[in-house]
Amino acid sequence: MKTFLIFLQLFISATAFALAEVPTISASQLSTGNTWTWNYYEGEQRLLYSTERYTVTEHADKKVVFEIWTKYAQATEFTPSARINVDLKKCERAFRGQRRPFSIGMQGIENGRWSSVTYSVSSTAFEEKFNCNPFEYPTHHPLFATVNVTETTPWGEFDLFQQRPKMASQILSFYFKDHPELNGIAYKKAFNSNSPYEYAMELVDYTVR
Repeated sequence: MKTFLIFLQLFISATAFALAEVPTISASQLSTGNTWTWNYYEGEQRLLYSTERYTVTEHADKKVVFEIWTKYAQATEFTPSARINVDLKKCERAFRGQRRPFSIGMQGIENGRWSSVTYSVSSTAFEEKFNCNPFEYPTHHPLFATVNVTETTPWGEFDLFQQRPKMASQILSFYFKDHPELNGIAYKKAFNSNSPYEYAMELVDYTVR
């Protein structure tokens, strides 16, 4: 088993040099004040469940802080739900050479204010919105297959791509591939497809400064 894992890692490292690349999130896209807003829909009828907005509130030396505010379908205003702290350098090297899963810091709300306690959590809340995986994978790759589609969005028709994992993962988003401001940013994602708990996520608005 150990020999197989070593061979697999060597294969992945070697093939990475020959792969074409797809857009990843860049520091220049994460200016303070930039926002992205996604709707979440439930069921086959795509009933609006909630709206989630990410806002960059701090960015220095590739250390980025996002505030996440949520508005549920029956609500009239957004309320704060979480704050995440991301080291973009970890995102940049996560798929270069040996796979390096990384964590992010997360704070919740406590007595109406951001908690003073920061928890180390999976990077899913960041990676499902912003792509860190730079390679365009063939279908025979052991870990990922890049799926390309063209879709009509609120901003016109654009190419999208998904880094479809061969193993179980929550990072199943389709990211923009050829948009002048949204490359590497998620347009849509399906959760629990073909189940009673099916949800979908879709980008509906953004602002850049």
